[in-house]
Amino acid sequence: MNKHPIAIAAATVGGYKALADILGVTKGAVHQWMSASRKVPIEHCTPIEQATNGVVTRQMLRPDDWSSIWPELPQSASLDASDDTQPPVGTPGKKG
Repeated sequence: MNKHPIAIAAATVGGYKALADILGVTKGAVHQWMSASRKVPIEHCTPIEQATNGVVTRQMLRPDDWSSIWPELPQSASLDASDDTQPPVGTPGKKG
């Protein structure tokens, strides 16, 4: 099961209270954004992306509508690390 982007953001910045403090909201508000019926408010997405140094992106926070909110973002932006194009660690190279 994938972790919710808010859970990842909280872990990255030191907890839900720390994330709430950074955003100027209550810890309860942060927890509510993890509900399927609630979306992270647009005004908090960029600050979360900045606070996590890009670990959590606006695309992750608003997967259904980010491109209409921030059309300047690249359409090919990765939503998770599974799109990483680097080879796996420990892959043996060709011997010449």
